[in-house]
Amino acid sequence: KFYKRFEFEVMKEEIIPDYVMSLDGEDLLCKHLEDPVINEYADQITGVFAATVHPGIIERWPGKMAFMTPWLDDMTDLRSITKVMQMFTKKTVMRTGGNVGSFMWFVAAFLEPKSIAMIGLDFAYQAATTPYLHDTHAWDMLKRFPKEVILKHYCRKTTPAGVEVITETTFDTMAGGLISWIRSKPEIRTIQLSECSIVTGDGIKLMGFDDYLKEQEGGENNSR
Repeated sequence: KFYKRFEFEVMKEEIIPDYVMSLDGEDLLCKHLEDPVINEYADQITGVFAATVHPGIIERWPGKMAFMTPWLDDMTDLRSITKVMQMFTKKTVMRTGGNVGSFMWFVAAFLEPKSIAMIGLDFAYQAATTPYLHDTHAWDMLKRFPKEVILKHYCRKTTPAGVEVITETTFDTMAGGLISWIRSKPEIRTIQLSECSIVTGDGIKLMGFDDYLKEQEGGENNSR
């Protein structure tokens, strides 16, 4: 079980992840560590952090920690930032996909499981519940531009489950990259549980959450 960032509301329902992850250098993420529920369960959780994570995260995280160096560029280039970082960190270099959701899949794949299940990794917003663009991830960056520029950054899609969603060009690109990597690992059964996700297509099994839970209870194809 992996859980992205530090949205620990699930712990209050006694759903305890094995790992939490962060790539970001933003200090805003530190606020997620102020929830007292973290101290209650931290000894059961490992934080997996990029070398680029904000120092405040490291200072405040009370559980075990593991680190990696994010793959940022071509390491064969003498000017490679990744190569320089790895010289200092001495930590394994890993792809991240440019976001913590994709990073979770890469870490899970690194552990060589039989299958990986994804839920909430949508790279999109359900159109019916996100009517305003200022509710989207890219709004703070885009709001300074003219309306016609902003609208070009968004597009509507219909997922295989028939759900109309809004996505951003950045999210769409990230989703496409993750799909390519999933297809490159056919030996790992990747399952999509979210009806609103655009991370779908050949090589990705669509499954309802209830059906997935029944499969897991059966003890077969246990997932990361």
